[in-house]
Amino acid sequence: MNHIIFAIFVVPKLNKKNNIITKPIRYSYSELSQKYNELYENYYELIMAVGNCFEGESRHETALRYIREKETNVDTGCVEDIK
Repeated sequence: MNHIIFAIFVVPKLNKKNNIITKPIRYSYSELSQKYNELYENYYELIMAVGNCFEGESRHETALRYIREKETNVDTGCVEDIK
């Protein structure tokens, strides 16, 4: 017996007035598997870019903190931030 496996995702997007709209996207099992592998590889690359974790943090938490600090221009005490 063959089963058709697919997933439907609702992806938020912004229209010209910056209002959130949603559009359903359908993926077959093979497409979903490929998307998962791409996501895993990208996430692994990002996490492994963290050379040193801070004490009490996972690589994920350290990477997330780095990104949030840069995105919000938090003063990290780096020379670049002082200029």
